[in-house]
Amino acid sequence: KESRSWYMTFEAGVEENLVVRQEPALERGRELNFTPVLFQFVHLGNPVRGRLEVAGLPVTRFTLETGFNEVKILLPEESPSKTYTALIKIDGKAPFIKDFTISPFHHFTIYLVQHAHTDIGYTRPQTEILPDHLRYIDYALDFCDQTDTLPDDARFRWSCETSWAVREYLKTRPASQIERLKRRVKEGRIELTGLFLNSSDLADEATIAATLQPVRDFREFGFPVKAAMQDDINGVPWCLVDYLSGAGIDFLNMGQNDSRARKPFDRPTTFWWESPSGNRLLVNRPEHYMWGNSLGILSTLETFSKGLFLHLKDITGKGYPFDQYVIQFSGYLTDNSPPSTTACRLVEEWNKRYVWPKLRLATISEFLNVMKTGHSSELPVIRGAWPDWWMDGFGSAAMQTAYARNAHADCIANQGLMAMAAFMGVPSNQHISELQKQVGDDLAFYDEHTFGAAESITDPLCENSVVQLGEKESFVWSAVKKNRILREEVMGQVQPMLPKSGVPTITVFNTLNWSRTGSTQVYIDHQILPGDRKFRIVDRDNREMMVQLLSSREEGSYWMMEVRDIPPLGYMTYRVEVSALPAPAAIPEDIHGKDGGVSNNAVILENSHYRLEFDPKSGKITSLVDQQWKRELIDTRSPYSLGEFIYERLGKNRGQLEQYKLDEVIRKTWTDVQVSDRRDGPLWESITLTGRMLNVPMNREYGAR
Repeated sequence: KESRSWYMTFEAGVEENLVVRQEPALERGRELNFTPVLFQFVHLGNPVRGRLEVAGLPVTRFTLETGFNEVKILLPEESPSKTYTALIKIDGKAPFIKDFTISPFHHFTIYLVQHAHTDIGYTRPQTEILPDHLRYIDYALDFCDQTDTLPDDARFRWSCETSWAVREYLKTRPASQIERLKRRVKEGRIELTGLFLNSSDLADEATIAATLQPVRDFREFGFPVKAAMQDDINGVPWCLVDYLSGAGIDFLNMGQNDSRARKPFDRPTTFWWESPSGNRLLVNRPEHYMWGNSLGILSTLETFSKGLFLHLKDITGKGYPFDQYVIQFSGYLTDNSPPSTTACRLVEEWNKRYVWPKLRLATISEFLNVMKTGHSSELPVIRGAWPDWWMDGFGSAAMQTAYARNAHADCIANQGLMAMAAFMGVPSNQHISELQKQVGDDLAFYDEHTFGAAESITDPLCENSVVQLGEKESFVWSAVKKNRILREEVMGQVQPMLPKSGVPTITVFNTLNWSRTGSTQVYIDHQILPGDRKFRIVDRDNREMMVQLLSSREEGSYWMMEVRDIPPLGYMTYRVEVSALPAPAAIPEDIHGKDGGVSNNAVILENSHYRLEFDPKSGKITSLVDQQWKRELIDTRSPYSLGEFIYERLGKNRGQLEQYKLDEVIRKTWTDVQVSDRRDGPLWESITLTGRMLNVPMNREYGAR
């Protein structure tokens, strides 16, 4: 409100517009320290002279230029908190009085944490990002050397935001450089953190656990790891509380970006995050991960002081309770930013001018350790999930994302299969282990939050946009291919351990640790199972398994096959018995159902677990009943139904890129819905719906990170 008042419209002859603001600071003097008070004028007309008088202070003389002017007076540190009166005289105008109040303020220590936000892509193609981040660590070591003679608070410090860059650094740099890094980490000048990348919610628990491996590697090198950083994205999996605390990591810092998103809490907050198991992790939710840049930390002391003081007044007004506060920034106003020493000189100059707030270049662990040591019992305990908001980028590549999700499941299956091979006595294979790590890296890089180049909105067909999208998608296809190769290699090692048979057999492995009954997809060559012959598939007890055709090719067919009671981390072998009799002729399915499948214009699908009913005219699921509990699972009061196709667009401030109005949405649902196909069989039945979505642009209007 104060800033807006500077831009009010005035008429000639009206009294000067004036706002008085106490700065939440204490300036150093030769003998005394002072509280600064700013008199901010908006003056219309030609320059005029003026004077400002406050009882007990020297007269302050000033000149008002056209536009905004700022006059500063200094009250001695011991001045009581109360209302003061200023007499203001401006040439050509009657003297007037302005009252102002001096209040106590936080004696803040501001911890400034510099890092390079890691976007795999966005600023440049993914293949160029790694050399940059390796070079940044080299720079950080040099900048530590260059600032050793500065006061301790002003010495360069650096937080390595991701473990990926450090992992690669330890592989590629000479021993002498690694020793330099060890020394600076031990001093607290450089910090290694625990999360591999800034990862989206697409990553599953197994992948997240695997990406913590560098933490162990760092400790074997002699590097401590006490904190994790996740920047830009707006949520993290709840399992991180257990995983990080279990890995000996005490802190998590979440430098969120609220573009097209929302932040938890109405102010920066440090809290204990508790998992369902009761483990706790100390978490800090600061402002944006480059908040210091927006306040002007890379400019002049005067510019930074204006931004910082307004911000401190804002968070204090919202009830920020502590005298310790952290602000993140980067060496330049860009993602994938190199470090710089610009802030070192600013901090040195600042601390010479101000007693409070005190500035200190720090690592994130330093700040959080202060909070843990000094305020542990005061911090709130939050027990709840923290889902990510920014999954729309992955929605723009639906097929690739679907394959990524399948690849995550394949990784879990392959790991179980590798464990079973070890149980069977198959010797370990270094090639397979390395292949498994490559799959994990590929998935981690696809799960990483960056989706689209910086110019993918303004110039989607430029080389950088096209190259980055292609490289992003290449990660998932690489994972899919390597997963298949990995499984085939492990199956090849297991195959000699399986019993032989005089008839064709199918062996199904259960790679999880509980007994399983369900269905699985198998592919059988027509040489083994001719498409025109009657057959059956039986288990060792001669029980016939239900099968259902999915699709056929010239040389073979895909089947859905029932399996029963496969033991945990075990397998079951089934015999394929082919008859000389011809297969029964296929009967075309009635798309309107069979034997009451359509009731009162509703299509019904039902099994022993659920009864699903939907309207074939709208495509809406109108009922979903849990058969065991006899309970309706659909919220009939919702304006949209479960599974309904919705096209949604956020409101947008015209002319401001990525400035979206989250509370303004336009939603459309599909029309001309038809039931185009219904399939029924012993294992499953399905309905295919088709419809139209009108007036939806085919080109991608905006990208997503």
